[in-house]
Amino acid sequence: MKTSRPARKITKNYRSLTGVHNNVGNPHYSDFESSLERDFFLLLEFDREVQQYKAQPLTIVFENSGGETKEFTPDALVTTKNPDKGIVEHTLYEVKYREQLKDSWSEFKPRFKAAIRFAKLHGWKFKIITEKEIRTPYLDNITFLKPHFRETRFSPRAFQILEYLAEVGESTPRQIIESMSSHKMTQAELLFAVWQLVARQYILADLTVTLTMNSRIKVAKIWEGYVHEE
Repeated sequence: MKTSRPARKITKNYRSLTGVHNNVGNPHYSDFESSLERDFFLLLEFDREVQQYKAQPLTIVFENSGGETKEFTPDALVTTKNPDKGIVEHTLYEVKYREQLKDSWSEFKPRFKAAIRFAKLHGWKFKIITEKEIRTPYLDNITFLKPHFRETRFSPRAFQILEYLAEVGESTPRQIIESMSSHKMTQAELLFAVWQLVARQYILADLTVTLTMNSRIKVAKIWEGYVHEE
């Protein structure tokens, strides 16, 4: 098997959305061929266990059952590190709609088998991911929080909110802004700061369910001691 890096160049495709994903937390760019891939890359950006990822990282050359030489280019190579276990893992991902898999499984199957063999050879994993795993309330929340994540400077209200949460333990965005001010403009500033802190994971919320003004939130453990010391 031979590989190349990058494996293929993304060209305009008028049957699906194509473009460049501006990585939220990294200075490089990742090409994507569909809106589903774009959404997948966005999830990777907000995953703290992801150290890096590359789109179309390599091409796997293999022979099919008829002896013909074929090529397969996975959509991404993702490097993750579990902070608790300290284990670094590399995973090749193929992003596909479930309907695509159903309609063209006989075409995809030999490619995926080759990818599994290649991944095992390198001590990696190979996974197929679909809209069922990607398009969830978590993605909706991340999409909402994305502009707040890109804001590099913290709102002056941020530390006030951290101190408030450290004192009360848990609260909600609504309770925070109503408890800290009755002025509409100040409340707007406070709310922006709340979402900014959630986006940067200095405040924790359950992102697997839709974020609302009544979502339960609390200070992340890495900030608890710092806030109390202040």
